[in-house]
Parts: sequence; structure tokens; C-alpha cells
Amino acid sequence: MLSALLALDREHHSQTIDLLERCASMSREYIADNAPLTWLLWRKGRGDAEREPFVFRFTIPLLALCLLCADFAYFHALRDPAGLISLVASIRRGSTLIAFAAGVFLFKEANGWKKLPPVLGIVAGIVLTLVG
Repeated sequence: MLSALLALDREHHSQTIDLLERCASMSREYIADNAPLTWLLWRKGRGDAEREPFVFRFTIPLLALCLLCADFAYFHALRDPAGLISLVASIRRGSTLIAFAAGVFLFKEANGWKKLPPVLGIVAGIVLTLVG
């Protein structure tokens, strides 16, 4: 009985490591794909205007860690055979609504009305997914 439990634990542990490796691989591919375009746009946008120098804040790696944890939870939920993919995807898309609301109400976003139609499209998509 104990050996069966240990084997189950090893299998679960290897699946978790495999999932983490896939997340890391996707992150590396994303950076490799988008770094040249980002650099090009950054260089083009500089012009002759003086910019403020980059200031490193510890919230930057903290945010990256939070995003990695969110992706890990998302992919773990998708891997569950009993999980409802449409529900999990709708919850993930719903996070856009939280960011929009925080921008409008907490940070007094000036272009909130311009961003409202796409956000309403996201809400309509979530509702159609959950109802259908």
C-alpha cells in the first residue's frame, strides 16, 4: 500500500515538473519571438526626446512571479479531466474586467470610455460561453 502511494506521489510530482517545464519553455519562446519587435519599436519611439531613465522596482519580478503562478494554475486546471474548459477560459478572460475596473476606478483612467466597447465584447463572449 505504501509503495503504491509513493509511486502515485512520484507520478504526480513528475507531471507537475513537466507542466512547469512547459510553462518555462513557453515563456522562453514568447520572449525570443517578441524581443526583436519590442526592441525595434522602442528604438523607433525614442526619437530625439529625452526619456526618464529606467528605474528597477522589485514589483517587476513580483508581477512576473504572479503571472507565472496564474499560468501554472490555468494549465493545471486545463489538465484536469473533470475540468470544464469553457468555464476555466471564461474565468481567465474575466480577469480583463478586473484590470479594466481597477484602471477606471482606482487609477482614474482617462480613456475608459474608449476602452468600454472592447470590454463589453469580452463580457458578451463570456456570457455566450457560459450560457451556450
